[in-house]
Amino acid sequence: MKREIDLKLLKIIHTVVTTGSVTEAARKLKQSAGNISYQLGKARELTGVYLFIRTRNGMKPDSTALELSQRYQQFIDSNIAVQDLSSYPQQKSLSINTFSLLEMMLANNVCNSKNSDTLFRYIFNSYVSNPEERLLRLRKKDVHIDIGNKLPADEAITTVKLFTSNVHVLVGSQNLPVDGSLSMQELRSSRYVIWSAIPDYYSDSMEGAVRTSQFIQSQDVAVVSGSMINMVSLCANSRYIMLIPNIFAPMLERNFQVKCMPLPPELDIRYDCYLHYSAQLDREPWLLKSIHGAIASMNFDNPQLLDSSILG
Repeated sequence: MKREIDLKLLKIIHTVVTTGSVTEAARKLKQSAGNISYQLGKARELTGVYLFIRTRNGMKPDSTALELSQRYQQFIDSNIAVQDLSSYPQQKSLSINTFSLLEMMLANNVCNSKNSDTLFRYIFNSYVSNPEERLLRLRKKDVHIDIGNKLPADEAITTVKLFTSNVHVLVGSQNLPVDGSLSMQELRSSRYVIWSAIPDYYSDSMEGAVRTSQFIQSQDVAVVSGSMINMVSLCANSRYIMLIPNIFAPMLERNFQVKCMPLPPELDIRYDCYLHYSAQLDREPWLLKSIHGAIASMNFDNPQLLDSSILG
């Protein structure tokens, strides 16, 4: 495959496989049939194969589509109903290591979900960004799931890509440019708030990667913070700006006096976010079901995601 297939696109492929119909898949996923077809086109670009053949009896999956459908099914299918979780009273908490923006999104959606699992206490640990320490905490089961930058490959750890997002600029609402856009000159003359745990921002092209590296290294940094929420609050109350994955824009714009603005066309910066958990949890499908339920409650349906996103 040319690039990794992420969880949301796997879900679309799985739904088309199980329903045999783009229209029915769209109905189940509460999306338009046009969007499902568009995402399948993206999947074909990523895999290099057709995935489905349209027949009189519906959409017939090829071997790659079946494999991807099985991959999604293995992740979510525990064959244990939520009510059966009471059979496991020894597990009362779900421990999570992630950065504050994802903590905010996840906690908000879990707490407000009508299907929230009341058997569990969701514990958000103080965020650890060091890859080796993150792996160690997963191996020792100090945390059940870890969400953030991709960790090095480890036989004991299962990795799933959650989303890919364009990176935008976060600006306080009182400091919005008159013409509604930011130029390279304005970016170069601005002062920045940056995260002490450096995110894995990247570009898909060699030229873009060079421009991205040069831009990030040339930032006039005013504040370095360990909390992204504190950074957002500072931007809302000052002239400082910051780079941020645009997937968080709706949540932040609802709760802070800020606006996420696209980067100038000279810059094409993206961010991938991954979920990790101990492979030993495969033997505890009831816990995996709870993890999936928590992640599924998060809203990644941001219409401003990058056009070629594997999110769908």
